[in-house]
Amino acid sequence: MNGATITLTYDESLDAASVPAAAAFAVRVAGAAASLAETNPVAVAGNRVTLTLASAVAPQQAVRLDYTAPGSHPIRDPAGNNAANLENQVVTVSSSPVGSNGPVTAIEDRLHICVRANFGIRDTGNRATRSTLKITSLPAPGTGT
Repeated sequence: MNGATITLTYDESLDAASVPAAAAFAVRVAGAAASLAETNPVAVAGNRVTLTLASAVAPQQAVRLDYTAPGSHPIRDPAGNNAANLENQVVTVSSSPVGSNGPVTAIEDRLHICVRANFGIRDTGNRATRSTLKITSLPAPGTGT
């Protein structure tokens, strides 16, 4: 789960034409019922079912999911085998840090220690586990930027 999206991943392809109604799912966030989005709340593609909630979930919130196969359009494989019901399934909430482009000003030939604030990083997850930063490109020498 990331933000307002829950992704259920199955070990085989699913029938993309068999999309259950939102009523087949019950989602609880921090013990309270959570609504699915009004528009396209359920999607099936490949081996994944994607649920879109009406609002995002914070990484620290506990999320649980129930799925009860409906009489029509259940989650199923292309051969017509229905996926099992889910009851009180724990959903893992994940979030990736988000950074933004921006200049870092430093004096040439002097040490500059970059800090998180230099990169506009926003991270609502566990900061203790985010200890590295990967810089994928630098300006060409002599460009002045």
